[in-house]
Amino acid sequence: MGNSSNIFDFVDNLFMLSSQTKSKIYVINYRGYGKSKGTPSFSTQFSGNSLITNEIIQKQNKLDFIIGFSLGSVFASYSALESKTDALYLLAPFSNTKELFKYFKKQNTRGIKALFRPFIKFSADDYLLNVSNTEKIKSYKGKLIIMHGNADKQLPYFMGQSLYKKSISLDKELITIDNGEHWSPMLQANWKMLINKIK
Repeated sequence: MGNSSNIFDFVDNLFMLSSQTKSKIYVINYRGYGKSKGTPSFSTQFSGNSLITNEIIQKQNKLDFIIGFSLGSVFASYSALESKTDALYLLAPFSNTKELFKYFKKQNTRGIKALFRPFIKFSADDYLLNVSNTEKIKSYKGKLIIMHGNADKQLPYFMGQSLYKKSISLDKELITIDNGEHWSPMLQANWKMLINKIK
């Protein structure tokens, strides 16, 4: 899930996804969100995701696909690569911190709060300046679909484009949502399109 979002934001989407793809859906919270304890950080989230995905694979034999939204796209890519999952879906994705800083520096009108909006509640650790979805996507060979609105002001559209260009997958697609904002992948028409791609 995206940072600062909770499961109730997506419950209708998740029910639809589960019923139409006949899938069991797991949603991983950041630490400190929902009923979980602790403080979210990149180091603890990567290790936590690894533990959880390994447990799911042991119980279910495999993961059919992984979806990541917003900042959650970073953790989705890491998990898909580590677990060798066949399909990865990134919605309004984050590419890397250097591109984000460069973008907000150019804007120069939205202030420091806008710059750190994707990292709400995250502790400042050594991972922050080195987090790169771009580097992971260079190694992922499975099916990749990126859906991104070209009017996204939180994580700009060029981030999705950048990931698409850097991907080595032979089965990849960039779906552009015209005039779409950050939450546009969750709108019903776009969500149905995603489900059809998964099916």
